[in-house]
Amino acid sequence: MKIAMKAALLSALVFPGAGHLFLKKYPTGMALVSTFLLAFYFLSIDLLDKVDALLKQIESGHIPLTVPAITELISNQSMGMDTQTASFITSALGVLWLIAIWDAYRIGRHTSRTSLNV
Repeated sequence: MKIAMKAALLSALVFPGAGHLFLKKYPTGMALVSTFLLAFYFLSIDLLDKVDALLKQIESGHIPLTVPAITELISNQSMGMDTQTASFITSALGVLWLIAIWDAYRIGRHTSRTSLNV
């Protein structure tokens, strides 16, 4: 398997930036990894806050332990990050992942071409 394909698959299947680390492009790889982790952290914290609030309401007895009641509360919940911001961050994570795949493949092709010309 060619280096470019290995790097792209690492970025696609393991983590964004893994292909760059494989290609020894450490600053770019770490920038992609840290940016992705930071955005994922903010989404996770918001989600965990919402789940915690939901569990507290269920434990206190304000909400019956039925699927329709919980579903209605989740759909009407407005605390934490608003839906538009969460959608933007999720979209940005997807775009970042695609950029990492494409860039790892591009750098891998350039690396293999350079090594063939030497």
